[in-house]
Amino acid sequence: MPAWPRPLPPAGRELAAWIEKAAARAGLTLASDAREVLVQLVGNDLQALRVEIEKLALLEESRGEAPRAEEIPELVMDQAELEIFELSDGF
Repeated sequence: MPAWPRPLPPAGRELAAWIEKAAARAGLTLASDAREVLVQLVGNDLQALRVEIEKLALLEESRGEAPRAEEIPELVMDQAELEIFELSDGF
C-alpha cells in the first residue's frame, strides 16, 4: 500500500486566515497580537490550535471580553516546550 504524503499545515498568512476563521466559528474575538502569541505557543498544529481556540472562546463567553495578548501565555499550553520533552523521552 503506498504511503500518501501528508499535506503541509498552513503557515504565514494562510495560518492567520485559518485561525481567524476558526476563532469566528467558535465565537472568539482574537486580536492580531493575541493571535501571534497563540501561534508562538502552539505553532501550526491545527488540532491543538482548534482546542486552544475553543478554550479561549469559552473564557470569552463566560467573562464577556476577549482574552488579551498578555493573558494568552497563562491560558494556553506551550506546545513548543512539550515537544522538546517528547523528543527527549525517545532517547
